[in-house]
Amino acid sequence: MDHRRKHWIFVLSAFGMGLFNSYSYVFRGQSFATMETGNMMMFSYYLINGNYAVLYRYVISILSFTVSCILLEVLRRKKVRNYHTALLAVELTLTSVILFLPDGDLFTALANAMGGFVGASHLQLFRTLDGYSVTTTMCTGNLRSLTNCIGDWIVNKDKKPLHGVRIYATLILTFILGALSGYYLGTVIGPYCLTVSLATLLFALIATKESDAT
Repeated sequence: MDHRRKHWIFVLSAFGMGLFNSYSYVFRGQSFATMETGNMMMFSYYLINGNYAVLYRYVISILSFTVSCILLEVLRRKKVRNYHTALLAVELTLTSVILFLPDGDLFTALANAMGGFVGASHLQLFRTLDGYSVTTTMCTGNLRSLTNCIGDWIVNKDKKPLHGVRIYATLILTFILGALSGYYLGTVIGPYCLTVSLATLLFALIATKESDAT
């Protein structure tokens, strides 16, 4: 795949996932679509406060993410043909379904389950950029790697780690920008703010499909 295009895919992916998490928090029961650490924290908070009626939102998302990660790792190791393109197509389909699901506990549970798969799939697909291990679904790992690159640059006086600094900083900032955009657009167009995430997935799917064809 073209180097410049790959960078754009990762940046737009981080933006789309940041927005997706804003959407799921605001419109799908204060759960996080791709950040299971956040879901575990919310689960613990409501558990300790005795609000048991909402715990299912987080349990479903965490279990869906876990099972999906196992399944996708098995498929990756079996070297399934057009693995990336197929997963992006599934992500696009599931996100479209989530967008048009009505409100209600049952549909929230379904949306959280599908969001767990999307998060697991994205984590599998967007793993390395220019040799650096990255993620576009959260920021903790990227932040840690960013500080490692900075420390490496300070200690070794080598400019090479600065490229890693740029990559991690860009992904972190675009994720945050996506989250902010999701909250803002949610106040303007409601749950249809998720269409922006759909657009980033569509771009990634088209670019990946074109790459597979060449």
